[in-house]
Amino acid sequence: MTLLSRLRAHARRQPAACALHWQGGAMDFSALVTQIEATMAWLQDTAVEVLAVSLENGPAWVVLDIAAMELGICLVPLPAFFSAGQLRHAVRMSGATALVTDQPTLIREQLADLLGADVPHLLFEKQTLSWMTVISHRQRRGVPLPAGTTKVTFTSGTTGAPKGVVLGWGHMRPVVESLVEAVPIGAN
Repeated sequence: MTLLSRLRAHARRQPAACALHWQGGAMDFSALVTQIEATMAWLQDTAVEVLAVSLENGPAWVVLDIAAMELGICLVPLPAFFSAGQLRHAVRMSGATALVTDQPTLIREQLADLLGADVPHLLFEKQTLSWMTVISHRQRRGVPLPAGTTKVTFTSGTTGAPKGVVLGWGHMRPVVESLVEAVPIGAN
């Protein structure tokens, strides 16, 4: 059973129960599932396979992460503390063909030579997200990603260029299961 399947089941049982809570807002299970499904439909139309993400931690990140995982799209988180050179390296080596950000001006300043024109903005709750294409001939694709790759996360590269760590659900599942066991979350 996928995470989205579980969320749908919970939304059927308790649609108004709080699924996400953050400073300044909350989202119930019904709204969360609706937002994930809308994001999935939008992502399917883009045909993206590897997507770089530069977002503050929050509900948009959660929704995008779940939607991408459900569709088999690999996400490349771009840490806010990365320098322009580190960001450039991560985008180029991951093979990302697009980037989603909540800081388009900053990202465009740092990666101007890698990015095409902005595509329509995505509205999420009260947040505007920008979709930017990565110019394909400016990429330097590293090793092809293995089947089932869901994330490529880059180290800070303190001893050189950032190194990409390839993660699949099989790598993340034991961590998720241990968190479920450690945190006393009931059926409600």
